[in-house]
Amino acid sequence: MTSGLRTLLCCLPFLGVPPFAAAQAPTTDPRWTEARRAYDDGHNDEGHSLLIDLAESHPGHLDLAVACYSTILTEEGRLLKSNSWIDLASERLIALEQVGAISANARSIHEAVPRVIDKALLEGRQLEARETTDRLYRQNPNDLYWRVRQAYNYRRMDLLDTHPLYQKLKEDHDPDHPHPYTRELWSWMDNELKTIEKLPQPIHPLPEGTPLAFMAPDDPDGYWRTVLDRSPADIPIQVDRVAALARNQIVPWQDQTGLTDPLRALDLHLQSKPAAELVALRTLQDDLFVRETLPSQPTEADILSLSRRFSWSAEAHKKLLTVANEALWEGRAESALRSFRELLTHSANSTLKDAAQVGFWTALKQSG
Repeated sequence: MTSGLRTLLCCLPFLGVPPFAAAQAPTTDPRWTEARRAYDDGHNDEGHSLLIDLAESHPGHLDLAVACYSTILTEEGRLLKSNSWIDLASERLIALEQVGAISANARSIHEAVPRVIDKALLEGRQLEARETTDRLYRQNPNDLYWRVRQAYNYRRMDLLDTHPLYQKLKEDHDPDHPHPYTRELWSWMDNELKTIEKLPQPIHPLPEGTPLAFMAPDDPDGYWRTVLDRSPADIPIQVDRVAALARNQIVPWQDQTGLTDPLRALDLHLQSKPAAELVALRTLQDDLFVRETLPSQPTEADILSLSRRFSWSAEAHKKLLTVANEALWEGRAESALRSFRELLTHSANSTLKDAAQVGFWTALKQSG
């Protein structure tokens, strides 16, 4: 991470936002006063425990929960500090924002989101980090803060969609904007926007149906050409070989207008085929998946990676359903949605698809 990026990460949440006022008691419950006294005496852990217990004792009092978790963030400080108290408070504040208990423009949300994103990236949960980023921008498309945050988060994740976000910010750059907060945001983005030439070019959007005919892969053995010209029912081994090779490739379009993700292109090609033509590939990938040496306790990232590699395997689908349900029960609706969607588009098992459909609807409701 460059010093400029680190500075932006540290300071961006706090631009133009006034300091917290002295906390007003949101409840007559004595634990609030006891927590304030513990903080005054320098016993932060005791204060945090009291506030968490207080919030959990009043599950319907959302304003109280917001006050408790916001206070924990305030007392813990800011910048690059992180610990289990901060993680818990940040995650619960994001959950409260999702149900409308607190505005996305509140300072505590501006503090919580970078921490939740950081933790997700450190734990390899890039999909969740991206979904959270996109949701906040989608719900606040005219808010410059969330535009800047989305572009910055995309850059941290090395996403090929970063370039157009920075390009649009550069086009809209207005350092003399009359609103002080907006001027501060543009000021912080000045150095960032100068790096736009160093950002990778975006992946070209995929056409409808099979996109393979428009690609120009490095194909000395003719695997891609064979997959394009023949039915997957006749060449399941070649199709799987291409899937294995595609994980480490970025392929240009024939007209050289951009790049595409070859694994995604192959997936769309196969989705355009009749179900009967995929039976042999499903059987092959089931067999290959069973042979994979999995960690004794595979992580969510392990399962997601394998389900992408063996996207037509029923055995992989079973594990992906478990991951999706766990994400749903943990309140990570965006991650659950993505996994359920993959199951709905790839599984041939009606029972599993029914479970995925229910999960998808539940996650959709949960995400608002």
